[in-house]
Amino acid sequence: MATLYYTESGQGEPLLLLHSGGMSGAEWKPHLPLFARAFRVIVPDHLGHGRSPMIAEKLTVADMGQAILELLDELGLARAHLVGSSMGGAVALWLTVHHSDRVSALVLYRVGYRKDEVTHAGTHSMADPTYWRGVGMHKWLSDIHQPQGGPDAWEMVIGRVSEALEPVTTDHAHDLEILERITQPTLIVVGDRDPVAPLDQILEMFGAIPNVGLWVMPYATHVTATNTWRAESFALEVSRFLQRQSRVENWGNVAMRKMQNMLMLAAALISTPVHAGQYDAVFSQIQRMLIQSAKNDEAGLNATRQQLESLPKPAHQNIKEARALNQQGLDALKRNDYPSAATAFQKAQETDPADIEIAGNLGYANLKLGHFKRA
Repeated sequence: MATLYYTESGQGEPLLLLHSGGMSGAEWKPHLPLFARAFRVIVPDHLGHGRSPMIAEKLTVADMGQAILELLDELGLARAHLVGSSMGGAVALWLTVHHSDRVSALVLYRVGYRKDEVTHAGTHSMADPTYWRGVGMHKWLSDIHQPQGGPDAWEMVIGRVSEALEPVTTDHAHDLEILERITQPTLIVVGDRDPVAPLDQILEMFGAIPNVGLWVMPYATHVTATNTWRAESFALEVSRFLQRQSRVENWGNVAMRKMQNMLMLAAALISTPVHAGQYDAVFSQIQRMLIQSAKNDEAGLNATRQQLESLPKPAHQNIKEARALNQQGLDALKRNDYPSAATAFQKAQETDPADIEIAGNLGYANLKLGHFKRA
């Protein structure tokens, strides 16, 4: 059973909303109706916040991330979209860096990629109960953190957050090289004068993450009004971003499946020791199928596929050994380890060049690696 308390609403692709430090899942209440129109929205309380227990003496980003993984496992979710606010963004980034296969798309809101003395100063100031009393939020914090140990427990909670993000010891400490490896579609949202997530650091992230968008809110500090008059625009913009990525991914999956079907036949045929004239025929058919696939010409694809199927094919060899190697490749695909997958499928095809599925898998792995000529 997962450790975290959470709520659920809506239906659709899973979307996890990760709240900021010192808050709880209630931070997302203004946005839930809009998000729930398109997504299965899951809103946990982080460790040591709200109704979720504190499992260790010290709060860490890694422990919070691990608790999210356990929640995904309990819910039977292989992947989910992540939207993280401030410290929740640090958790979302940790998950993306260390468990990228569990993250579909990423929204980083009010968070940079590392902590230093300058950015931590703002975090540390918010660990002072006087700050929250001054803005009139102390009673609300007292209510939501009552399960942590009574009406004054909120003061301990905000202190944990500052400690978790202490520059010398925090695990929210990434570099630009790591960010360059992020493959998920990413949206960064920040205020133009946020001292906790300053624009110079945000622009470094924007330059490093390959597939990234940036939304800078004008005249906004770490308090961006997204819980009040900007709530609707925030939820709509984030929803549009996530839905756009889902459409692109779905289109890409369909196109990839079509390409894989073509490669399954073509690779098996090309591996046949035949005369040059048959190679010319095979490549001519492949080119035709590529054009038909681009035009979504299903009838043409089927006709050309039948012509390819009529050509002579090699006999099966060493089936058991080849299938074992194929399984190694499939296991590597699950880990998104495309180089290892391609190596395993290549060995499998050499072992049994007549196995159409292995040929298709090899082509797919090479496509994922960008090796289009090999595919």
